[in-house]
Amino acid sequence: MAMEQAVTFACGHDQVVFLVSAPLAREETVAVLRRSLCPLCQRRARYEAAYRRAQRASLLPLRAASPQQAALAEIVRASLWGLVCPCTVERPCCQPLAALFNRHTRASFWLALRGWPLYRFDSELVESLFLTLLQPQSRNWEKGEEPLCF
Repeated sequence: MAMEQAVTFACGHDQVVFLVSAPLAREETVAVLRRSLCPLCQRRARYEAAYRRAQRASLLPLRAASPQQAALAEIVRASLWGLVCPCTVERPCCQPLAALFNRHTRASFWLALRGWPLYRFDSELVESLFLTLLQPQSRNWEKGEEPLCF
């Protein structure tokens, strides 16, 4: 049974959600949603965490056509940074990695790397990421050309 229901999230934002389930399950789902942030606030929180991680790692700001593009690219870059340098404290070993990441400040570069690689970690992925980071910067990335890896 499908039903639309207005939900006020923990952040105070209201949204109509479409629920497809039994009445008891719908009540539980609505209760969980009321304790959660709305989708917009969740995205904002992910971006803010990624931005803080970039600052701690001394990563340069990204250049983008829009704030939304910059935010999504920052999240992708922070996820990949977490794969190769998972420590939460700045360490000397991370400085060369930061220099490598700082070679690419266009948001389009990082957006081309989003997708399935963010959800698994293996040596092949890291090797491919490093090879991509070592590629010379290309103006074609702005035109939608993707990197050679992934």
